Amino acid sequence: MPYALFGLLSCLALQPGTPVPQPAPQSEPPVVGPSGEGTTVTTGQLVHPAGKTVEFNGRPVAIVASPDGSQLYAKDNRGLVVIDAATWTVVQELKFTKSGGSMTGIAVSKDGSHVYATNAVTTFAQATRGQDGTFTWTRQTTIAPRQGKNSLPCGIALDTANPDLAYVAISRNNTLATIELSTGTVLRETSVGTAPFEVKLSPDCSLAYVSNLGGHLPAPGEKAADSSGTPVAVDARGIATSGSVSVVDLKANVEIAQIETGLLACDMALTADGLTLYVANANSDTISVIDTSSRAVTRTLDVRPSADLCFGSMPDGLTIDPATNRLYVANSGNNAVGVFDLGSSSTRAIGFIPAGWLPASMTMLGGDLVIGNIKGVGSRTPGASTATGTGVRSHAWPRHQPRSSRTSRHRRFAMRTSRRCWRPWSEARAIARPW
Repeated sequence: MPYALFGLLSCLALQPGTPVPQPAPQSEPPVVGPSGEGTTVTTGQLVHPAGKTVEFNGRPVAIVASPDGSQLYAKDNRGLVVIDAATWTVVQELKFTKSGGSMTGIAVSKDGSHVYATNAVTTFAQATRGQDGTFTWTRQTTIAPRQGKNSLPCGIALDTANPDLAYVAISRNNTLATIELSTGTVLRETSVGTAPFEVKLSPDCSLAYVSNLGGHLPAPGEKAADSSGTPVAVDARGIATSGSVSVVDLKANVEIAQIETGLLACDMALTADGLTLYVANANSDTISVIDTSSRAVTRTLDVRPSADLCFGSMPDGLTIDPATNRLYVANSGNNAVGVFDLGSSSTRAIGFIPAGWLPASMTMLGGDLVIGNIKGVGSRTPGASTATGTGVRSHAWPRHQPRSSRTSRHRRFAMRTSRRCWRPWSEARAIARPW
């Protein structure tokens, strides 16, 4: 029996102070599938994302908004998904010509005419908008692997000082590639840490910050294990012991520093002034706060909804709303987005927003927060009847529906951090209206 995997994008208008009431505890997870309370996924978690949602048959791993805010672009496991922001509908799906997309890596040009995305093997692809508004793939650059068959390109950063340059984290090569966009030429690769994931540029584009999932390369005598041809620092159990951020001088094309963070350093968010870098540590349940001047971690934020929760919140997506000075953290293990007041000295979130299954990427769209949920509402049997509860079922809430009805459904959100540690939503205040 074939099944379709449905990704989910959520969009919500933000307003502080709306509480999330606590549901009654449950001794066992309910039956998997959609219900009046939301959707129970195979981990036993009940998901009922706040705001408007759009579903499509894919797994969105990275999202970005067009410069004018009229469209959203999602990279999923198949290719590029184009969403109209006004109608909140999918207007185009453009499949990759080679392989699919497995991890982060999407960017849009300043004028909105090009979207760039990386695939799961060796390709950095350029899509160009035509006169009819649709995109087609117009150039594909191959990043040669240094070992094995695939180089696995990931995060992308576009140089605003020189619009003809892009910087791409090449995971299996352990490098940062510099690509000339007009020709599709790989100009150079600069060595960084182990398994680079995401890239951010300083405001003047003189420095690149690269998150390294595997951290530093092991020193002589340090315990290590092989990972896809690269030695990785590990403990006695064989678990990685390092996560880091490389600082690359883009003029000299050399790594000038490497900052130790928590484990599995993945997504990053840089303040507009370039002075503070936030790093999501998916395998530590923390956010490292880095002073870019001293190149040191100055604080560590705890992303768990409650201090007594077990491990497994898995923060893997970050975005900053400069208008409110808030940091949003996608907790993929909690199916929720944590909200941090950057003007506060507290290391804990001020609230959490219910998301879909496995939120991983986010972007601001005006005053709205857009969340890409990789697994959305789980699998569905294609063509099945929604009357039986087994077919595709959208979570988009009609605008004409009374707020009281939407609110009552929204309040029955629960979470589970792992199969061994289930508990209802507690000690949390949302900062989003459920409509």
